[in-house]
Amino acid sequence: MAPYCRAQVLLEPEQRERLREIAHREERSVSDVVRTILDAGLKALAEENADQRRADRLAALDRLAAMRRSKPYAYHGDLLAEVRAERDADFERIWNGE
Repeated sequence: MAPYCRAQVLLEPEQRERLREIAHREERSVSDVVRTILDAGLKALAEENADQRRADRLAALDRLAAMRRSKPYAYHGDLLAEVRAERDADFERIWNGE
């Protein structure tokens, strides 16, 4: 059995009664029912937060794409090809012992 930490939670009378009914119906303790409900709620909250972070990132990418469409690039060369050519030249110099 896992170690538990004691926590005090104030419930409304209706909540307490509903928990007792569930516990009785499922032949479990009220504490076990509360832990199960809490786990489900925490998992849902984590998924909701992950969904929000994902939505925020997608919105940021959309804003970047809009910025790129609205402003012409200041540099019109092929930056990737230039970096590769510079790297190849560096390798060539190293190979030749320069």
